[in-house]
Parts: sequence; C-alpha cells; structure tokens
Amino acid sequence: MRLYAAVVPPREQVERLFEDLSAHSDGALAWTAVDAVRIGLCYFGSLTQTDAARLTTRLRVAAAELESFPLRFSGGGALDEEGDDTVWVGLRGDLDQLSALASAMADTARVDGLMVDRRAYRPRFPVARITANTTVPRLQTIVDTLTAYEGNAWNVTELALIEPRLSAEHTAFQSFDVAAVLPLAARPVASETGDGDEPSPRSDTGDTHVPRPAVEHRRT
Repeated sequence: MRLYAAVVPPREQVERLFEDLSAHSDGALAWTAVDAVRIGLCYFGSLTQTDAARLTTRLRVAAAELESFPLRFSGGGALDEEGDDTVWVGLRGDLDQLSALASAMADTARVDGLMVDRRAYRPRFPVARITANTTVPRLQTIVDTLTAYEGNAWNVTELALIEPRLSAEHTAFQSFDVAAVLPLAARPVASETGDGDEPSPRSDTGDTHVPRPAVEHRRT
C-alpha cells in the first residue's frame, strides 16, 4: 500500500476555494480533483500491511506530542522553479507548527528505516497544472486570483494517513482513502483565538502569501 501523511482541509473550505477558481475552469489548466485536496506532509512509499501498521503506531505517538493549530488557504502562485508546472494555493496560520508536524512525520519514518524526501517542507497545495492549452494571459489571470485569495481559518486537530486512488495513467490523485486518523494534542485554552476565524498570534511566521512575479517569462 502507498501511504501518505496529510492534513485534510474541511470540505467547505475546499469547495469555497474551487468555487472562486471556477471561472477559470475552461480547459486551460489540468485542475486537481476536489476529492483529492490534501495538504501533504510526508510520503512513506509502498509498504506492506505489517510495516504500515507498525509505522502508524509510531506516527500516532509523534502526532500526539504536537498541539493543534490554525490554518487557512491564502495567496498563491505558479511555476516557482525550473521544471515546475504547478499552480498552487498558499497557506497562512501557524506554519511553524505545520512544518514541525511534517518534520515529526519524516523523522519518525526515518527511525523506522524508511527513506523519505529530505527537501525543505513547502506549505502549499497544487490546485492545477499547466497544459499545452495554457496561455500566458490566462495563467496570469489565475495567479492574480490566487494572490488575492483569503480563505477562512480552521483548527487542525488531526492528521490523516491516506492511500491514493490514482488516475488511469497512475500519475495523479483522483481521491484518497483514509487509512488512519492521528489526533493532535489540544491547545491550552489561553492560546485559542476566540472566534476561530482568525489565525493565532503566531500566524505570520513563515507566511507564504507574498506577491508573485508576472509569469510571462516562464511559459506560453
């Protein structure tokens, strides 16, 4: 089984994001399926049922040592580096805690003898990929929409271990099954934000919502 650790956003937040982007769903991009939206933390590779069960137990302990935290979709961009073909939405909230969660998952997997990605964690999610039909003006319009996007905050209280359901070409998520839910520790009452609609005081740390450059020098 292929196993990933991920934060699964509330369905209503995902639907609101894609509703705002729906005006651009004209075939110019290959859009991510709504049922496939997740904020990836770590990919563990293909595991046997026995190895997956052992890893799940250890990951559950690691997750319980980290507190829940606020998060929301915010900003976005495209074609960040050479070879990148994604259009992505950024995140705002307690990104230090999100990165700590990703690190804890990777470190636990390494202790279990698994090889995982050692690249720095990037708090974002690809909403689409460019295609042969993507024009520079169309892409710039979509990037402008994402740059201005601000979703509502939610409190991340758990992460999920998920198994992907891939496309016929086995190249893209179509949806996923949740193999296990790993609860995080509850935050102390004093650190709650009150109405739950605004990020915590730590929310500006590592914020990915920054102005994006024009894209005309990358692709046509």
